[in-house]
Amino acid sequence: MYYHSSHMSATDCVGLLKLFAENQLDIWVDGGWAVDALLGRQTRAHADLDIAIRHRDVPKLRQILEQRGYSNVPRDDSRPCNFVLGDISGRQVDVHSFTLDRLGHSIFGVPYERKHFGGKGTISGHPVKCVNPKTLVEFHTGYPLDENDQRDVLALCRHFRINLPEEHRDWAPRQRLLEHVRQLAIPKDRPLVVAISGFGGSGKTTLASLLQTQLRDAAVVTIDSFSNHEWRRNADWDNFDRTRFAREILVPAHKNVFPLRYAHVPWPGHVEIPQVEVPRPAVLIVEGCSLFHPGLLPYYDLKIWVDCPLEVATKRGMWRDRHVHKNEQDYYWQNIWMPNERDFSVKYRPDQIADWTIQTSALFVQ
Repeated sequence: MYYHSSHMSATDCVGLLKLFAENQLDIWVDGGWAVDALLGRQTRAHADLDIAIRHRDVPKLRQILEQRGYSNVPRDDSRPCNFVLGDISGRQVDVHSFTLDRLGHSIFGVPYERKHFGGKGTISGHPVKCVNPKTLVEFHTGYPLDENDQRDVLALCRHFRINLPEEHRDWAPRQRLLEHVRQLAIPKDRPLVVAISGFGGSGKTTLASLLQTQLRDAAVVTIDSFSNHEWRRNADWDNFDRTRFAREILVPAHKNVFPLRYAHVPWPGHVEIPQVEVPRPAVLIVEGCSLFHPGLLPYYDLKIWVDCPLEVATKRGMWRDRHVHKNEQDYYWQNIWMPNERDFSVKYRPDQIADWTIQTSALFVQ
């Protein structure tokens, strides 16, 4: 019998590994605890202890654990070479058994090879044998990855200078940015104000949404709600009413006056929202074009630039308006918005003003 809520502490791990050693069982740590052992520190909580063991030793392992109250944890994917044993306290051991031939190649069970072992690490100062770092990175590819998988791979690649696999590369810059935002000190008397800018179609709204989802308490306001829709050519992008944006959003946020209240100006023919209210968040994210105008810069705690070639961003924006919003705007993109973006960029260099730059490839599948 076991509890469904599992947790395997460092103390639990060391106790089990010592028990296995006392009974002459040759064990290699795999999975999340192997990552932390190789790094020499615990980076997160772990639900179980993954171990690799020769298949011939499985009966002895079962006997030892059953004597200490462990039993089979029912799973749809259990196999003779891969199963979980758990106890009533919620401790679980995920067993991966294997058999190698004389050349060190797999002939049965989980497809380990001799070259996959050789890792050495510590758990709470206790030395342990592990699957090696490169193999752990390779094992974290080719299937849907959760946040723990991504964190583990990024940590191993940084620590051991391993090339980050392609499928992890888009996640890494987003995660570094998220960790940076989380580490910023939240002012005591007002929200942290994060500004995201870039060319139209670069991915500003996508990034703002990603950050809002990952942060515990964040709100997003877009300067698109403050456009007058009287589109014309000018290098200052004054089609956006930055004076009203500052008066209704940035100044009250800095004075900690909440809720913020503003009117959303819709596209012609769309329904106007007379008033939007934004309760006080811990992090206020503002996003849109022209946000890095000199008159607005003093209000930001962090300025993020989404880097994308102007031509690429424009093509993406035109495609989005045609196919997603069903509102073709090619004339404006080609004759007003793209030239305005180019002129504003030359005049104010928003990409150089930014505190942080993230490539658009980290936000979209190219």
